[in-house]
Amino acid sequence: MKLIALQEFPYADRSLKVGDAFEASDSDARVLKTIGKARDADDGAAGELPLAAPKAADELPRPARAPRSPRHHRSDMRAED
Repeated sequence: MKLIALQEFPYADRSLKVGDAFEASDSDARVLKTIGKARDADDGAAGELPLAAPKAADELPRPARAPRSPRHHRSDMRAED
């Protein structure tokens, strides 16, 4: 299946750049399209690239943490006088 790279990544002993056309097996093509690294070559215009590549998971903003509840203090664990 003919694909176009949407991100830089190694595939089949090649280092693909954004916009490179390459051939992949049907199963590899399905995975690469699902994770956003490639698209079908016949989707849209041949030389047209997306406006922005999808962000990697580590570049996405982290959700705010919920405030921590006060720690539970056990009275039976205190030292005796």
